[in-house]
Amino acid sequence: MAKSAMANGLEVEAPDNADKHRNESAPDPVDREDKWFKLFKETPIKGVVLFATLTLAIGIPTLVYLTAFAGMGYGEQVFTHTREHNEKGASERLGLSSDFGPSSLGGFLAGVVMCTLITLYLLDAELWEDPTALRVRRAILTMCGFLTVLGIIYTAADYPFGPLCLLLMGLPVMQVITYRAIMRFDPHWMGATFPTGFRDFLIFLPEPFILIGVITLASWLGWVIHKDNEWSTAQQRQYAENLDCPEHQDCLGGFLLWISPLLCASVLFFYAGFAYTFRPGRKQSELKMLGASTGLVMIALWVASSLAGVSEGLTSGIFFFALAALIGVGITVALMSEGGWQKIFADMKNKGKDAVAGVDPDWIRALFMITAGPLVLLFLPVSALNQYLRKCMCLPCTKVVPHDSEEWNYTLTGEMQARIDRVRVWNWTSVGRKIIWIGVGYQLLSVVVSQFTVLFLAWMNEAVSSWSLGAIVGITISVGLILFLLPPVPGAPIYVTAGILIPSAGEDSFGAFGAVILAILVSLATKLMACFLQQVAIGGTLAGKVWIRQICMVNTSMIKCFRLILQEPSLTVSKVGILVGGPDWPTSVLCGILKIPLLQTMIGTLPAIVLIAPCTLTGALYYYSGKYPDSYYGTLAVISGMIGAGVQSGSLVVATFYVDKILRDRKDEVDAIPDDEEVKMADDRERAINKQREEAVEWPRLQGPNYFWMRFVLKASVFMMVFSCWVVTILPGWCFRSFELTDTIDEKLGGRAWTLKGDKGITRPLGNAVLLLFFMSCCGLWLFVRMSNDVASLASVSGSHDTARAWHFPWSSAGAVSMICAHPPRLQLGQPARRNTLLLHPHRVSTNRLA
Repeated sequence: MAKSAMANGLEVEAPDNADKHRNESAPDPVDREDKWFKLFKETPIKGVVLFATLTLAIGIPTLVYLTAFAGMGYGEQVFTHTREHNEKGASERLGLSSDFGPSSLGGFLAGVVMCTLITLYLLDAELWEDPTALRVRRAILTMCGFLTVLGIIYTAADYPFGPLCLLLMGLPVMQVITYRAIMRFDPHWMGATFPTGFRDFLIFLPEPFILIGVITLASWLGWVIHKDNEWSTAQQRQYAENLDCPEHQDCLGGFLLWISPLLCASVLFFYAGFAYTFRPGRKQSELKMLGASTGLVMIALWVASSLAGVSEGLTSGIFFFALAALIGVGITVALMSEGGWQKIFADMKNKGKDAVAGVDPDWIRALFMITAGPLVLLFLPVSALNQYLRKCMCLPCTKVVPHDSEEWNYTLTGEMQARIDRVRVWNWTSVGRKIIWIGVGYQLLSVVVSQFTVLFLAWMNEAVSSWSLGAIVGITISVGLILFLLPPVPGAPIYVTAGILIPSAGEDSFGAFGAVILAILVSLATKLMACFLQQVAIGGTLAGKVWIRQICMVNTSMIKCFRLILQEPSLTVSKVGILVGGPDWPTSVLCGILKIPLLQTMIGTLPAIVLIAPCTLTGALYYYSGKYPDSYYGTLAVISGMIGAGVQSGSLVVATFYVDKILRDRKDEVDAIPDDEEVKMADDRERAINKQREEAVEWPRLQGPNYFWMRFVLKASVFMMVFSCWVVTILPGWCFRSFELTDTIDEKLGGRAWTLKGDKGITRPLGNAVLLLFFMSCCGLWLFVRMSNDVASLASVSGSHDTARAWHFPWSSAGAVSMICAHPPRLQLGQPARRNTLLLHPHRVSTNRLA
């Protein structure tokens, strides 16, 4: 038997003859598709049996999930039962002291799994080669997996997304088990000459996934309609009371119990689409699929931020769904690859330069540090203990470290020390700044957009609720235009706000249906006017300005693809896809720069109503659900919100698809587009200035005592940014109070939008602390940039990077910092600055390009 895939201890074995067939030249797509139909045409019984087997392999775990964790099943009883057992704790159930261990059984199981995995690492289990030891390792890992599943089930009431994540990760594993069973029963189930690898197995999965998904969705809709299970106020209160939620109207567990069949159907449709990409003529590489899935998670994060304030459960559901989908795709990709994760990592290393061409590697390093850096720090003591066990040679199963080897002198293991040595040579000046910039972007999405934009719009809802219809339409358009001109702010909150305000004021004049239509038209008009302003007032008027063309990145391959598509003479599908799904600000401004006919762009943007209508309808339905609490409007609002999330994500995917298609099919035309010489000269000039600045403040040059304050400012800023991002991600409920667009500040926030103490308002005390750290980190970055500019200017004068010795500049004194802040220098490329003018001119290089 030959191993065909390995991932996380799970091995997929296939007969040797299957490997032989796989190594042979695979048939072309036509032959492959013929085999797909021949399986049902020539051997209908085998085709029916295969379809039934795959349907059962997908349907059984789906049925278990819906029965145990859905409101239409026994989810409410399961949540209540597991909560009772979980709250008893491990000490009571095991007959131990009440002071022993975690207070919950789920926490105890998580601790057991964590301690077991750490023990395996300390014993160097990954290096074991003895067959008996390998069987023991596999048994222990299987036990850890079982305990993890059990722990997630026990904590389902407190972490209701756990079961959904289990389903997302369990479905790929179930398909692997099915594949192995089929291969053992009939190795040539697709024909003697046809490949029978796991990749080929995937082409049969879309139809069973779609069938089970449709059945799940239809069952849920029938349960909602015929059993009076609408998402009404009474239903919310009932779930909250039965699940013992502290805030009866904000019971996330109850919401997920009710909507879990819809989420389950979304999971099934997602995997159907994923499997469809491996159909004939659509062969995808594992690395590309993993990268595309990562991109979908980023899109989901943006969509979740866009829909913040519509429903807390909906926003969290989108984010966790995307994250669990990434894990599930990762498992499938690793199992599909011949060499498992080792081959995936090797491909990343070999193809990484091509995959991220034009991207500074320091951005990748910064992204790794802000996401995994704290975990690495926590792992260092474990590595040190592992090294100690290796050196004492007290356990026969650990790696032997010779006394005369260099590794004997290490505090950490040789593997960890090698990684630390590679990290040490990074230019931490550049990596540190980029960590802060990534944190700024993340905080803008997770805090500014998700919290304060929603707070402002909710305040506006309350403030103008008594105004006339005309005044409300005017203020909606005005505020919408202002927010549209801010690049970080998405359009979804604006549409939802219009859906709340306009129907409330226009219902008497136009009726409920007419008021909703009016809200949709006002939202579309706001979108069109914003595009008009961006194209005419910014792109058209400022097209001659080099800096505006720099902001639009007109010389990049992506914008050149946009240019090819937008300059097509007629309104093609790809052109409409870019106008609707592309980012608002750069797309509209680029249309102005390229002198695209205004009428054509306005007509091409009209299909955006497909994106606008679900979001506006969601706001209107939430308004009516509050006005008629026992109606089905709450149910329709949730469904409309899910549709809105889907079309928002789909529009971005469509735009990305057409850009990728242009890069593949018309790459020569993209390369033939000449660069904007003025922008190129400006970019080259800025790159040269940045290079000079980077060389002057490279991390090795800042190790002297004269640069203590620069190092301190950068390190402190990085620490504060990473800490604030982790706290916001892990403890969002401890930082911010739940608040939606339909809430009022008086009822939900105690009458105050924000307070310094955090006792009232949208922020809690920890949230205020996080905001303070974020602000201090941004100030630290600004101060470090000012210091860096001065060091680079001094270096250009003295001709030496050792500016402290050349100029005897007192960096160690506090007066240096105050002098830099008061008199920032100007750095000019190619012109050696004079000493008596260094501190007389303001610095004109844009600091937002320093990263």
